[in-house]
Amino acid sequence: MTETTTFTPAGDPEGTEQPTAAIVPFPLKKKTEPADPATPAGVVKPGEWEAELPDTDDPEAEGLSEGAPVDPPREVYPPSVAEWMEAKDKARMPVLPDWVKLPDQRTAVRKWAVRHYSAVAGYHAVRLPLVYTPKICAYSPRGAWRWSTVIGRWVFDAEGKALRLASVANEDAAEYLKLSRQRNDRVRLRGIVATIAGFVGLAAALTLYVMAPSWLLMLAVATLTTTLGVAGAPADRPLIDMAKVTFRKRKLSSDIVIRAHEVAGLTSKDQTIAFPRPIGRDGDGWRVVVDLPYGKTFEDAMKTHARLASGMDIAPTQLFLDKDETSGRRVSYWIADRDPLAVPGRRRPGAGRQAGPRPFRTTPWPRPCRARSRRRQGSSRTSPAPGPRRPRRRTGCPLPHAARRHG
Repeated sequence: MTETTTFTPAGDPEGTEQPTAAIVPFPLKKKTEPADPATPAGVVKPGEWEAELPDTDDPEAEGLSEGAPVDPPREVYPPSVAEWMEAKDKARMPVLPDWVKLPDQRTAVRKWAVRHYSAVAGYHAVRLPLVYTPKICAYSPRGAWRWSTVIGRWVFDAEGKALRLASVANEDAAEYLKLSRQRNDRVRLRGIVATIAGFVGLAAALTLYVMAPSWLLMLAVATLTTTLGVAGAPADRPLIDMAKVTFRKRKLSSDIVIRAHEVAGLTSKDQTIAFPRPIGRDGDGWRVVVDLPYGKTFEDAMKTHARLASGMDIAPTQLFLDKDETSGRRVSYWIADRDPLAVPGRRRPGAGRQAGPRPFRTTPWPRPCRARSRRRQGSSRTSPAPGPRRPRRRTGCPLPHAARRHG
């Protein structure tokens, strides 16, 4: 219901208002009126409207046509059996790797294996008498103490001590008596086993000392000392050194790349990156190609280079960015396995050696003339006696001693 109130103009008498609204009842259900047979077809009834639409069959609608679809047609893959078989051939993994099938690669792998393991064996062979043996001899007393401590704790049932103390603290006499009887039975049985093992070990040691040859006795002593030394070695200082340096190397995943872009501020919850191709190995690193969100460019990624490296948990010198010409928001990353600046470079052959005498300086600036400086300062030294004229530089300074010798 709609009601409009009108105000009476000044000067008009009261009671002359005209009604400007009416109350109209709204039906709760729509009534369907039957079609009037007397109304001819094509006549517009009250409350209806009619619009003319262009029809291609209409001869007057010349020049009008339906617009072409904006989206390209959806391709159905595979379009043919030949392409399907070709895709399957490309995706199939080889049975044997290339280094097994190719003779030159087999030779290279064999040479590398011989060179690598011979170097490892030589590394440990040199350190066995000089480093490993003193360490074993130093750690063996500690290993014997640890071994005896473990055996003593096992014989006297030290693992049940906490339960017995808890029952005493709770004043539970029944539980304490039960645990005490169990402890006495265990100690009695384990003491018998330890005593028998001790007598057997002592008898074996005396037999070995009396009857065994010297090489077997030395082997037994070395084995026992090595075992005790390994048992007594500290956990933070390994007994055997590594023959190679282990670099920090991790497998790169899509979650790490997405986390790096979120930390760098290149993505948000609504817009994230896309991977147009899978993450794969590329030499001594990983190759990742990503599509940044719309509106982000390669320059934005370059500005956040340090934050991207921090998000991937690597050094900034391990992350390299390349621009992809196919799209302004596509960026190619190469993540090195280790810092290239931390790898020592190879020394150039012949560096630091001179092929012959060098009579002249290699610097682009001339050497300062000390004689001229002394003359300008008024030195009282007497000039040398006149002699044969010597070659001089264009700067007026005498040549160095090597030039006068070889000149």
